[in-house]
Amino acid sequence: MKKLSLLLLLIVTLLSVASCFKKPEHTHDYPSEWMKDEAGHWKACAGEGCDSRAAEAEHSFDGGTSVGDGNTKYKCTVCGFEKTSHEHTLSKNFSFDEKEHWSECIYSGCEHRDEVSAHTFGDPTHNGAEEVFV
Repeated sequence: MKKLSLLLLLIVTLLSVASCFKKPEHTHDYPSEWMKDEAGHWKACAGEGCDSRAAEAEHSFDGGTSVGDGNTKYKCTVCGFEKTSHEHTLSKNFSFDEKEHWSECIYSGCEHRDEVSAHTFGDPTHNGAEEVFV
């Protein structure tokens, strides 16, 4: 019985000593600035070695501002992330080569082509006009 009591006392003592060396609990520290990428934004804990995130969400973009050449700049109302989108405006005049014709985006630097189609000579949709290549 004396050995059992001594063993229990030893175990309790060791556990008490071990708890003295236990790391203190980490308290997350989220700074005011936002972390961001194309998918969304979040607050990142500033604690060393901590990769905890808070307030993670997708971007919430404003109505956008036209910046010319079919481009619109959007800004996230939460974190300030910016993206630009391009909307094509097609020429009413078709471009063509020996095999096909197409409509091109009118904006400088944009190489988008749409309505690409092989020539169909004598087709009534061409008003019966033959296309001539020089």
